[in-house]
Parts: sequence; structure tokens; C-alpha cells
Amino acid sequence: VAVADQLLNELSGQRGGIPTTGRGRILGRPNWFWTTNVVGATAPAGIPMQLIRLQVTEIDSSGQLHALLAVDVVKGIE
Repeated sequence: VAVADQLLNELSGQRGGIPTTGRGRILGRPNWFWTTNVVGATAPAGIPMQLIRLQVTEIDSSGQLHALLAVDVVKGIE
């Protein structure tokens, strides 16, 4: 959870904020990767927003993927 929290803070601080589709390695964790993708959309009070899922995945020594964590974040559409 601490890794995802730190990653969300870093991604949020970048131009454009959290990417709607992104992928990368997690520093200090050679077998861990992160991905983001849009999993929904809404428009409360007429304000368009996307629901973005950040997932942290581990690849084990046999090449199998294991989902470690998923966090959904709401992001306004500009």
C-alpha cells in the first residue's frame, strides 16, 4: 500500500496527472510493475470524470503474474 501511495503521489505531480493508460517499473522492486487504465466514467453534477485503476503486479521466477494491489482513483476530464 505504501508503494502505491508513493506512486500515486509521484504520478499526480506530473504534467497531466495520473495517466489514463500507463505502465512502468517500480524502483527498488525489480519484479514489480505498475499499470493504469480507465475502468469507468461518470459525470456527477455534470462534471465529467474518469475512474482510473492503478494496479501493482509482481512477476515471479516462473514468469507468472500476481496482482498485488489495485487502487481506483477519480480524475476530472479536461
